[in-house]
Amino acid sequence: QTLCPRLVHEPHCIHGVQCMRTCHFAEKNGSKVCDPCSPGSHSTKSGSTSCSLCSAGSFSPQPAAVNCTLCAVGTATSATGAKTCDVCKPGTATNTTGSTKCAACLPGTSTAKNGSLTCDPCQPGHFAG
Repeated sequence: QTLCPRLVHEPHCIHGVQCMRTCHFAEKNGSKVCDPCSPGSHSTKSGSTSCSLCSAGSFSPQPAAVNCTLCAVGTATSATGAKTCDVCKPGTATNTTGSTKCAACLPGTSTAKNGSLTCDPCQPGHFAG
């Protein structure tokens, strides 16, 4: 962790990864210390005093995020503070980034694979209710 004066930002690294350029302050051993935002949260401003949770449809897998990332197509999360997005299960799909849920396939359509963007029409001789 990097000691830093109030309202000043200093980048620091965790496990060799360039990370937070903003920080919030916590009392540790009588010193002001810049702590990284936890995974699932972020801070966009220098001199931040707290971190914000990622909104539904976005995530932050690493500590010290400056921004949250929108869920990719074929994935979704309805949770705030998500560290990952969930892959759409068979029978569901989403073709939109930042989805909060995977939509169930409509009658007459289906998908058998994980992470589907769309549901496909049933082939002749098959059906989906």
